[in-house]
Amino acid sequence: MSLASPTRDHPPTLTAITESSLVTQRPIRVSAVVPVFNEETPVATFVEILLGCVRIDEVVCVNDGSTDRSLGILHRFGDRIILVDLQPNRGKGHALAEGTRKAAGDIVVFFDADLTNLSPEHVAALLEPITTGRARAVLGSPGGDFLYSVA
Repeated sequence: MSLASPTRDHPPTLTAITESSLVTQRPIRVSAVVPVFNEETPVATFVEILLGCVRIDEVVCVNDGSTDRSLGILHRFGDRIILVDLQPNRGKGHALAEGTRKAAGDIVVFFDADLTNLSPEHVAALLEPITTGRARAVLGSPGGDFLYSVA
């Protein structure tokens, strides 16, 4: 598969060659997976930020056995998010794996629910190297510096 260069009016597309040798193009879908464990204070604001990001097509929140009000807060988003409820707590790695199983995107991005300074601009900067084909993986740090891997 290869990535086509996006323009302002046309989102990035994913080109795939199928078994019948037909080439198909469709917009790249991006899933955000958010593990949540006792994040009642920041989670609502954080999810709203992700829902407001143009490049995020779906938000998958994985409640990992929270004992505070996190699950109730996530339920308020209704069908605007995909909600996975794990009981009891199984750890962040398991929550990420379950979220990835539910995600339908071509690209899956992991976010911690306590990133209080996240903005749509941060998300766009994080996704740009992948959606333009310059990187296969991107790691973003809370300070705003990004490390790119093109391997």
